Amino acid sequence: MSTDELRLLILPVILISEGLLILCLMTGFDPSLNAQQRIFNVLLGVLGSIYSLVFYFWIIPVTPYFKSLRWLLPIFNGVAVSTTVLLGPVYIQEFALLVLITFTLGTTILFGRLPGYTFILTSTLLLSIFSGHLTQLGGLTVWGWVLSVPILGIIIIETVSRMVNIINHHLRRMRTLNDVASSLSSSIEISEVFEMMSTAIQSALQADTYYIGVKQNDDIRLELLYDGGEFFPPTHVPIHDSLSGYVVRNNRSILLRHGAADAKKIGIELKTVGKARLSQSWMGAPMEHDGEAFGVVAVASYTDSAFTQRDLELLENIAQQASMAIDNARHHSQVEQQSRLDSLTGTLNHYTFLSELGGLLQTACSLRQPVSIIMLDIDHFKQYNDQFGHLVGDRVLTSLAQCILSNIKSTDLVGRWGGEEFIIALPNAHGSQANAVAHRLRNSLRAVQVLDRTGQPVAPPTISQGISTFPEETQEMYALIDLADKRLYHAKENGRDQVAAPPHAHIHTTEIAPKQRPSH
Repeated sequence: MSTDELRLLILPVILISEGLLILCLMTGFDPSLNAQQRIFNVLLGVLGSIYSLVFYFWIIPVTPYFKSLRWLLPIFNGVAVSTTVLLGPVYIQEFALLVLITFTLGTTILFGRLPGYTFILTSTLLLSIFSGHLTQLGGLTVWGWVLSVPILGIIIIETVSRMVNIINHHLRRMRTLNDVASSLSSSIEISEVFEMMSTAIQSALQADTYYIGVKQNDDIRLELLYDGGEFFPPTHVPIHDSLSGYVVRNNRSILLRHGAADAKKIGIELKTVGKARLSQSWMGAPMEHDGEAFGVVAVASYTDSAFTQRDLELLENIAQQASMAIDNARHHSQVEQQSRLDSLTGTLNHYTFLSELGGLLQTACSLRQPVSIIMLDIDHFKQYNDQFGHLVGDRVLTSLAQCILSNIKSTDLVGRWGGEEFIIALPNAHGSQANAVAHRLRNSLRAVQVLDRTGQPVAPPTISQGISTFPEETQEMYALIDLADKRLYHAKENGRDQVAAPPHAHIHTTEIAPKQRPSH
């Protein structure tokens, strides 16, 4: 607990102590007492009040930094309380039990169980040794005191220590949820969200295993999997006949205190993920958006009955925070992706293509690999707009973009350079390979069907293309693009529907064969 929280808990003890000490100070002015007793009472009241205030304002804040104070202060307080009861005013002896309870509570709250027992042992031992002139303490005989006080102390200490542990447990969970909420709300990357969830689960729950799964068709992909002290690569579990799938399909949390036995009650047979060892306790909470579960957060333990309903509620809170964070991250990713693409064709926009091409050329330079550029333009594109309208012109552009994407690799770049002009970057491709791709595009485009507004097919477009190669022809990015652009216009001047390639870029028959675009 924090210093302020400890002060708040200990405040009633301080107020009771101050009240008793003020009464002690007032008895110092009682004329019925002898001078020595009055002086002692005044000193006890003043010094005790000063110590109580110093303890509250200055000692409590430093106790976490000086571990020895956890033992020295209970012993000191035990001696002080015993001295006060033995030598103080008669009414202090009458309230001896109240004084002892008060200090036992304070010691246990501040320092814990064992320091509380240390205080009880010190005070009781001193009172039993030096109380020979007394017959009673707080209405009890001395021996009744010696026998009953330890029992009372055990009850107080055990009760208070358990209450403090429960309070600390809840405070840790509240802080964890607050940390999770604040950190996840600022995260816009899904990978960061998973990392923060991992940290939150480790700090809040005693789990041997935990994982975060996201629904993918008929499977759940475990994006993050931790088991027995180590992380495992992402894996898949079926959405049917699995605990995670049960949570996602039913969009509700479950808590299994007895592992396989409880799983059978819901028709699920436990299977291992991570290490080849079955968990004895398991709980999972769905991650959902708009009322539909899209993933699961699950924790498990190799110990039976390791989790409680409160643990499940905490996991549900973490899953809820994660759901919002993942949704925000996905939305940000979509917006970011859309900002990189041409809104009509779905290819890279002008700025993004240049940025990606710059990085591609740097990599190629370090690996000493070639890069080829194809600049292409639709022949007589204006006629499509003028004769059939801009809607058909847009269909021609999108059809060309799809044709390009289906004839290049997933590692290649394609962007809309402007208007009806597109640009392609082919990493690790020589001029002859680029020439083959250009001719394949030219041939594939002849089979593209574009419909007008009445549903009637129009003549498929043709394209003129220019090719340049890095680093053979130039090592500068803009010079590479300019060279391809000049060859493009050279192809147009030669009658359009042409490919203008570098002089050395000869095409081999096998290079013109259609090439399937690998899936991402």
